[in-house]
Amino acid sequence: MTLLSERSSSSGLLLRLEYWDESNWGVTSRPDAEMTPALRAAVEPVRVDKSALLNLLHRMQAWLDGAVEFELELTSSEDAEQSMWVRIGPDARFISSSDKPVFEVRCRRGDSLMLGFAFVVDQSCIREFIQDRS
Repeated sequence: MTLLSERSSSSGLLLRLEYWDESNWGVTSRPDAEMTPALRAAVEPVRVDKSALLNLLHRMQAWLDGAVEFELELTSSEDAEQSMWVRIGPDARFISSSDKPVFEVRCRRGDSLMLGFAFVVDQSCIREFIQDRS
């Protein structure tokens, strides 16, 4: 997540939500891997409530302290145009645990765009995310 701009506290923050995967899933030969671009997905701007972002950092720190899983909406529940959710915790769809939870992000924009991605993280990933945004 990249901060695009900070508006007044009533408007919150504008974020660029971006995910990229350079692992070339499904590519079996080296020449094919060199010709295959990384998977990239981006949505911008996503309006995020500033207090929700601070709450996310607090909840992530709580996870570091005691592996407490959570799901949190980062956009205002009154915003009918878009929504963004973040979840951290074990997930049966992935090889994960309380020590290596799944970090999942879901974003909806109107009725036509839904973006979701999830990956397994560990304490160092969560710690780095908190430090980069503090």
